[in-house]
Amino acid sequence: MRQFFAATYSLQWRVWRVSGEAATDAERSGSPDSLRLALGALSLEDGVSDCRDTYLALGTLSQIAATRAIDWQTIEDEIAALSSPRMRSLLKTRTLDMRDFA
Repeated sequence: MRQFFAATYSLQWRVWRVSGEAATDAERSGSPDSLRLALGALSLEDGVSDCRDTYLALGTLSQIAATRAIDWQTIEDEIAALSSPRMRSLLKTRTLDMRDFA
């Protein structure tokens, strides 16, 4: 699935769109499910288009969680368990190693 995704340019941008819309909904409504969807979409995108954008988006999502009092740690743990090794590392360490995304 991840290989297919990496090779499909338009799918990457659709997933970014889903993530953005879900993040907007989470910010507006305080919905943990929307935040989970936003983070799940980022995980699926797997830093393929630009891992720096993914890194910045993670910061935005965690900020939304803090502002709306959403349990970010639980959502992050759930999504990390389903993520690729490089995304799991990014989620858990908040360290962007460009070599992981080469």
